[in-house]
Amino acid sequence: MIFTSFADCKLSEYSGFRMYDFTYNGCPCTVVEPSNPLPGRKWVWKAEFFTAFPAFELEMLKRGWSLCFMGVGNTFGCPDAMKKFDFFYDLLTGDCGFAKRPVLLGLSRGGLYIYNWACGNPDKCGCLY
Repeated sequence: MIFTSFADCKLSEYSGFRMYDFTYNGCPCTVVEPSNPLPGRKWVWKAEFFTAFPAFELEMLKRGWSLCFMGVGNTFGCPDAMKKFDFFYDLLTGDCGFAKRPVLLGLSRGGLYIYNWACGNPDKCGCLY
């Protein structure tokens, strides 16, 4: 897995699934792998509050979807945060081979991130949740 190539990569567990924590482009990132991944490396991109209300994410992991997160601080979907989202998307869909159209999950102010990113990247969004 490419994430282990990051010097600060920490491998742990999230509700029984393998979890990678690392820093990319100065931002904390998390990728959780499903036990039985679907073909095409489908993924859910949670924009904020990674551990809050995880029922949807856990169900998607059980169904073979990966769960990904990049923390950009309290930037509320500003242009700089969206550039960081672009870099993260490029990492995941490029070197890591994830699907080109993730499900974007916005909780609370995470909605600002997913709606702003989706407006600038409609061809890269599977759906918004």
